[in-house]
Amino acid sequence: MTARTPRNAQGELQGAIASVQSLSNIFAPLAMTQTFHYFTSANAPAYFPGAAFALASVFCAISLIPLVHGLKIAPKIEAQPADPAGEAVPQEAAEAGMKPGDAAPQTA
Repeated sequence: MTARTPRNAQGELQGAIASVQSLSNIFAPLAMTQTFHYFTSANAPAYFPGAAFALASVFCAISLIPLVHGLKIAPKIEAQPADPAGEAVPQEAAEAGMKPGDAAPQTA
């Protein structure tokens, strides 16, 4: 995904990934423990202690759908437009490891 995201939007991408990870860290334990409890209880339609793992694999398979779709429609970084004015790093500064907003090197 980073190869398909412009340099000036990498922070947004990392923030979105962190948000999704945080939500999954909140809801996954709740869903998986309840699934395990249900399929190992006396009232279960079938004794299946691996149901939580099966549910996790279903969620993983479903998550591949938007990923594959996004990879098909998002252009690679080489095909994207140039950075907006003021955000582009001059070639000399990029080679020196500078980023937009860094102070210009002092010459004596």
